[in-house]
Amino acid sequence: MKAQRPLLSAIFFIYISIFLLFFNCTSDVEFQTAEIQPPLTDVLTLELSFGDEKTIDKDEFLLVKPRYTVTGGMGNMYILDEDRIKVYDEKGIPKAIIGRPGKGPGEFENPRNPVVSEDGLLTVIDNKGANLFSAEFNYLTTHYIKYNTKYDELLDKNGWKLMELDKAIFITEDERIIATQTLPLEPEDY
Repeated sequence: MKAQRPLLSAIFFIYISIFLLFFNCTSDVEFQTAEIQPPLTDVLTLELSFGDEKTIDKDEFLLVKPRYTVTGGMGNMYILDEDRIKVYDEKGIPKAIIGRPGKGPGEFENPRNPVVSEDGLLTVIDNKGANLFSAEFNYLTTHYIKYNTKYDELLDKNGWKLMELDKAIFITEDERIIATQTLPLEPEDY
């Protein structure tokens, strides 16, 4: 008889649970209502008017994953996309593609921060240095900051571990402004 007591307790507990669930259920349901706002009118929208399959007939000018956009240099738009600079005129008509992925002259390794001077000189920073292109979209030169004696002098003089090229603009082929980021020599300093 003692072995049946836990079984009877379990059955009693199940019956009581079913009874409470059955009588506590109601058909009343609460609804929350929200006021629906009318659609917006007189809203300014900006649509991309170039770089898609409707406006571009050459596949290489289709925009895949644009990262930087710069305007200037005779009204051109320079868009960094697929490790290339795609150039369009002010109406979005394709003009040129500058560079491509690689390590050679006029090629890019992780390009970033394109800048165009008033005269149309294009500067593109990558892992190698500052790449310079003419207003006619021709490769001119790459300035390798890390292989420059002034680079080593600045590191030693200031106790820096690393100086990374951040941005550069060539005003002319001989005049340029360069911005860098630096890390101190000792890890506890950063």
